[in-house]
Amino acid sequence: MNKLLVSGLAGALLISTIFWVTLPSKTVKTVEVKDVSSEALGALTGPDIPYQYISVGGVQMYSTNIGFTKDTTTPRAIQSPAATSTLTLFAAKFDVSTTSATTVRFTRGTAPQATTTALSGQLALAANARGSFVASSTPEATFIVPPSNWVQVSLVGGSGTVSPVGTCVAQFTVL
Repeated sequence: MNKLLVSGLAGALLISTIFWVTLPSKTVKTVEVKDVSSEALGALTGPDIPYQYISVGGVQMYSTNIGFTKDTTTPRAIQSPAATSTLTLFAAKFDVSTTSATTVRFTRGTAPQATTTALSGQLALAANARGSFVASSTPEATFIVPPSNWVQVSLVGGSGTVSPVGTCVAQFTVL
């Protein structure tokens, strides 16, 4: 029985040695680790995108939300991108208007004060009132904006103090 036990152990040892020798060898690769803790990696930390434009599928979309300038009849002028674009949204929100009734116009021109093309009719705004307005026009061709042109929010009429408080929003899509 000792011979049988010794033969069994010898056979098991021989089989395990053959199995161990035929296993593929494992190679350990050395990898260099780079510290990126101080680099900007391009990820956003929240839902806000802090850039003026975003490109999705090759389409560039520019967005601006900016407050009014006081003491002027053109409280906000926004420059379009340096490429032909479509004005997809142009709106103004007045938290405080002027001291007398006035009308609001959305226009486009080649300079901040040059209001050569109307993007809307005249929209009524009561004295010391709040109001929100969105540019709309016919024909829609006026919403095609040449490179580096300006879109403006203008106040027409009224005889009181011109110090509106509010914001203007514009979005352009580059063609």
